[in-house]
Formats: sequence, C-alpha cells, structure tokens
Amino acid sequence: MKSIRALTHLGASLVIAASCMSAVHAADAAGVPTKVVRFADLNIGTQQDAAELLRRINYAAQAVCPDPYSESGIRANQARYCLKQAVQSAVRRVNSPALTTLFLQEQARPAPVMLVRSTP
Repeated sequence: MKSIRALTHLGASLVIAASCMSAVHAADAAGVPTKVVRFADLNIGTQQDAAELLRRINYAAQAVCPDPYSESGIRANQARYCLKQAVQSAVRRVNSPALTTLFLQEQARPAPVMLVRSTP
C-alpha cells in the first residue's frame, strides 16, 4: 500500500500543504494549512486512477491555497504560485510515472482565456 504524508510515510494518504502563504508561514510549518488526500482505493499505475488522484490533489490544493480569482495583484500571483507548488509537490512525492505524465500533460495545455467586453 502506497502512502505519503508531507516528508514521511504514514498510511494511504497525502498531505497537501499551502507552501507559499508568506515567509513567516513558510518558516512555521505548524501553521501552514493542510488537507489529506486519500488514495488507497486507487491503482495509480493506471491512467484512469492517476487522473482521479490528480483531480483529488487539485481539489485539495484549492482548499488550502487562497482563490486567485478573489485576490488581485501580487496576492493573486501568490495564490497561483501556491496552487502550482502544492500540486507539483504532491505529484513529486507520490512518484508515479502515470501521475507525473498526466500532470505534465496538464501543465503543457494553454491556460484558458476569459474575454471581457469593456463598456465605454
């Protein structure tokens, strides 16, 4: 049974941590928000289950990181960075070729663009 928690092995779960809240929070790991992602029910060697785990990881990252769409300026950039780092770190810790491939494919897609009409 594969299991990962932060930097140590503990059960069939993965702890996602908000990794970029601030320098103070980074120094105080006890104060960093976390979310457990369970995957004992998945065979992460298959593409379908790897996709499900990546979905769970993304959801957990959204739960611990600020919403970039409710922030502006530097805070929005920090929120996007937090999401990216949380997911990237979790994928690295799981160390599954199927999950890593799927993650890299997802990163290679162009970001969606929202068009907004300005009113004079």
